[in-house]
Amino acid sequence: LFLFQSLLQDYDGEATLVVRTDGDPLRLAPAVRNAVRALDPEMPLYDVKTLGRLVAGRTLLLPRLAAQFALLFAGAAVLLAMVGLYGVVAFSVARRVREIGIRMALGASRPRIVLMVMKDGASLALLGVGLGLVGAFATTRVLSSVLFGVGAADVATFAAVSALLLVIA
Repeated sequence: LFLFQSLLQDYDGEATLVVRTDGDPLRLAPAVRNAVRALDPEMPLYDVKTLGRLVAGRTLLLPRLAAQFALLFAGAAVLLAMVGLYGVVAFSVARRVREIGIRMALGASRPRIVLMVMKDGASLALLGVGLGLVGAFATTRVLSSVLFGVGAADVATFAAVSALLLVIA
């Protein structure tokens, strides 16, 4: 939020000079510096930058930081989902070792056993993705104020995340 007001109204010892130009604004910096020096030789002029860089640096800092933290936490969540899914499938297979041994003794082929284990893992993953989608749709109303560039119920995002988790599974 930028508010332009007189230094006499709210003096804090620091001011920002904004100059409108045609063309490259940084080329005009020496002329502005000379004009300021002609008015007051004691007035320091430093940190010259375009208004776009000034606004981007100040106003977008917190949203960018929040987005980076969200990305970090999303990566951690995907990693936890991968480890958890691996643990559940490994536990399921370990629990059925005897059954798998009996099936192989009765003539079941290795690809058939792998398909059986994959089917069990996929059903668990589908159940988890379904429950996750229900939870995500329920919480998007709360989080809609911090979403940028996507809607609260963005179907493409939900589909992409669901597909990613199913591929991981």
